[in-house]
Amino acid sequence: MTPKKWEPTVRKRGDSWVVDCGHVFGQRIRKQFATVEDRDEFIAAKIHDFNERRKQQQVDAKNKSVLRLGSLPDGDRRNIMAAVLAIEKAGGNSSHLLEAANYYVDHLLSVKLNRTVAEVVADYQDAKTKAERSPRTIRSSRLRLASFVEQYGNRLIHSVATTDCEQWLDAGGWRKTTRNDQRRALFGLFKYAMGRGFCKVNPVEPIEKVTTRKGKPAVFTVEQARTLLNAAANFIPTYYAIECKNPLRGSVKPVTDSETIAEARAQLVPYIAIGLFCGLRPENELRNLDWSNVMFDADKPFIRVDAETSKVHAARDVMMPPNLIQWLAPYRKASGKIGYSKKRLAAVIKQAELTWSPDIMRHSFGSYHLAHGRNVTETAHQMGSSPRMIRQHYENLRTAKEGAEYFATEPEKPAIPIPAFARAG
Repeated sequence: MTPKKWEPTVRKRGDSWVVDCGHVFGQRIRKQFATVEDRDEFIAAKIHDFNERRKQQQVDAKNKSVLRLGSLPDGDRRNIMAAVLAIEKAGGNSSHLLEAANYYVDHLLSVKLNRTVAEVVADYQDAKTKAERSPRTIRSSRLRLASFVEQYGNRLIHSVATTDCEQWLDAGGWRKTTRNDQRRALFGLFKYAMGRGFCKVNPVEPIEKVTTRKGKPAVFTVEQARTLLNAAANFIPTYYAIECKNPLRGSVKPVTDSETIAEARAQLVPYIAIGLFCGLRPENELRNLDWSNVMFDADKPFIRVDAETSKVHAARDVMMPPNLIQWLAPYRKASGKIGYSKKRLAAVIKQAELTWSPDIMRHSFGSYHLAHGRNVTETAHQMGSSPRMIRQHYENLRTAKEGAEYFATEPEKPAIPIPAFARAG
């Protein structure tokens, strides 16, 4: 880089000029001149003196470097030569040694070198907790990074390169969507590390995401939704009855206690019915829903989703269709969590002979609600999503007729007994 040109400062004072050289010569030099000729002659002399002084300083610095290099221990000289050879092997030459040193200073010496991958991951999880991220988000991040910590936990985080991250992603054998999720989790970790000064660059950034083509979501048919609800409403739990302890032998038998049966159905029907007819997110909004948020007595009954349980951290009111109120009425409570049993839900799904996916109830609601009302904005509000996402995932999946049938799905009415005297024959 060319050194900045130096010139004295000149000020006009009446009929004369004051030339100020500052302290560049070890002491402040300032003189006043009556003529332009004297002034310019003085300025030219001082600029010449300054340039000669700078040249001498450069020579002295070079001589000092040479003397220092000559006085280096043999080990240091060998290290310098090894560095030059390494650069030449990579296609460079000795002139690139300074560039390599500057890179090392900028990217390595300026970071906090004492932080391992395992330590930064632990800090990262703590930061998520302090930021009040949902327990599910924190758990997901921890699980996604677990194998990375297992492989690189003892490495200093600034030493992890793009090739390390890419090899980890390739070795996972994940499907496309999962691989992108793993990449996103790793990117977030290094973004956090950069913000805390633990590394200078994010090695995940150059790694491209895998292109995925998402199909339309799986949804229940109207008949499948009816079958699932009826299976839950008529569910009878089972237990394993031991007939012999040595050797252990027994059989699965149905529960006969009416309270246990009622409790099992109360754990299933509200969860499934709200999932199918209100489309709440099953993992946080539905599992954490309290009966006090089910507003049966409002002019237009609705379910209030609190900001604490919402994925997007925003409260919303979800209108309840009339058929949902019929499904919930027998299990209505003033307060308390909506029941849920993973084991019993699996038993009902098996009994109904259905194929299950975690968001299939929500997807079914979105598809039929949009088909029934043909209002993207309303469906987006009900689901706590954006109109763009609603169009992308649910448009044209079901017909208006199917939508009307879906929201007309009601509990089976008990058969009316026929008096003996009215029977034929």
